[in-house]
Amino acid sequence: MGAHDNLATFSDAQAITAAAYSTNFVDMEVVSPQVGVGGDVWLCIQTVVANTANPTDTVGIELLCSATNDATNVSGTIRCVMTMGNATTAIEVVQSDGRYTPAGSFVYRGTLPYECNLRYVQLYYNNTTSVGTQSFDAWLQAMPPKSDHGQVYVSAVGNP
Repeated sequence: MGAHDNLATFSDAQAITAAAYSTNFVDMEVVSPQVGVGGDVWLCIQTVVANTANPTDTVGIELLCSATNDATNVSGTIRCVMTMGNATTAIEVVQSDGRYTPAGSFVYRGTLPYECNLRYVQLYYNNTTSVGTQSFDAWLQAMPPKSDHGQVYVSAVGNP
């Protein structure tokens, strides 16, 4: 990943034992004054250490945005913009889910939703059913993240 590809970090091996905001919030104005012009911004969430204590443990992850912050977290009128399924369901990862159990697996990687249009962005981890600890990396990236298990739509190699 190039120096300009990694835009901002939400969590760096952040241990989640209970409900908590990501270690960092991202000021999109500082990251790039022209976000939204040109290519997509990618949200990447990856398991660093999975909790193997209980196969029914779940972690809900919400992407929040707000126009204000309190120097530690987003504040004021907070809007949840990242959804899976419908508008009230956050990303939910169960230990038996293949995205969650192996360290290094991507929990989520996709473009930042268009509705994430306020200045400050942060993740919220809701780990209310866990008896252990799990850790996540989360960041924004300018290019699609590489994966050993991805399929290509068009080959970069020409045909003779």
